[in-house]
Amino acid sequence: MIRVNSSIPHEKLKSLTETLYARTSFWKERMDTLVEGGSFESLPPLTRKDLSGISPYDMLLPEARNEYLLYCESTGTTGEPISSFHSLRDILSLEAILRTHPLLQKSFSPGAVVANALPYEMGFIGQSISILLKSSQATEIPISTRTTVCPPVRAVEILKKLRPICLVALPVDAECYAQILRDEGTEPSSIGLELILVSSEPSSENRRKRLEETYGCTVLNFYGASEVGPVAVPCSYGSLHFLEDHFYGELNPVTYANRLITKVESTGELVLTTLNNTAMPLVRYCTHDIISIVRDSCPCGNLSPSVVYRFRAGGQLNIGGKVYGPLDIEDVIYEFNVGPWYQVEVTDHGMIVYVESNDDYRSRLERDLADKMTAAFDVPVFVLSRSPGELYAYREIRGRKPMARIINRKTSDAVIWAS
Repeated sequence: MIRVNSSIPHEKLKSLTETLYARTSFWKERMDTLVEGGSFESLPPLTRKDLSGISPYDMLLPEARNEYLLYCESTGTTGEPISSFHSLRDILSLEAILRTHPLLQKSFSPGAVVANALPYEMGFIGQSISILLKSSQATEIPISTRTTVCPPVRAVEILKKLRPICLVALPVDAECYAQILRDEGTEPSSIGLELILVSSEPSSENRRKRLEETYGCTVLNFYGASEVGPVAVPCSYGSLHFLEDHFYGELNPVTYANRLITKVESTGELVLTTLNNTAMPLVRYCTHDIISIVRDSCPCGNLSPSVVYRFRAGGQLNIGGKVYGPLDIEDVIYEFNVGPWYQVEVTDHGMIVYVESNDDYRSRLERDLADKMTAAFDVPVFVLSRSPGELYAYREIRGRKPMARIINRKTSDAVIWAS
């Protein structure tokens, strides 16, 4: 394993493993070999398969049962949903990370008006944002668009009426709102947003820049997981810094790393150990996220390494003998003046790309995008443009990631990327 942290927090790891061994049935059985003299590294990584059929109560620290607990589950889009418990202390401890950027400080402060469009239900990020806004004495506008109560059109009307300074949303929802605003003759940049905080769905750099251009405001990406919360937070210079005080991170190298299109050597599956969780700590948990770690110094002064998200394990694409992630494809598409909805089919012979565009010169757009992608991926690419709204009904209530963005026709029509 490749260490992510600048140093190994030996004492914290020792205290954590001793506590879990003594006070939880699940970890006692799992840590028998460790307590008998094995090293921390000898403890096998915790996989989703290991958690199948396990009661989350068996992983919960007993004292946490006497305080407020938030129960959450992952979406389950890549397998069986993963359960987690979070105490109020754990959630409020995240307040410190909101000071990493001036606009975050401004949004989570008394009197600030913030629209929270993240899914509530059992999602940790949306719920924890709500609790943190309450603690900050900010004004929260809950407009999660996953229910009939607040469909996208109504959410847009509320945004226009209340003019929040911050929108917390999936990038796909921010894109929906922008298209609806323009349908109504309103430029998204006119509604007064200063910050869009993007979470719960990875976004390529060019997609992030497109949102900034669309709304005329700063757009920050967060990286985290429903099971553990935020893992890396943005600084003023655009880097996502790993939260070393909250996690001990390791990278499990992947066999195809030498074929990845990246100059970063430290690339692999992120394996996390929570250092401060008071409810349901995790030890050597396999996130299924393939990331790269950048240890270059950052102008912001934060000495923690930066995280670059690549893709979910199993979500890689073999194109022309090289390995790419969905964001590599998305980043090229967003270089062009096309709508936010696209669909890519990867075949044995190349790629077929569908995009939406109002461009009167569609044939030129199709040719230029095809040429750019052919040069980038070294395979034949065929581009077809469609009218806005033809690929995706952006005004309707969204279910769980209903749009298949990238389909791998090489492997029985497997959906590699959806939103």
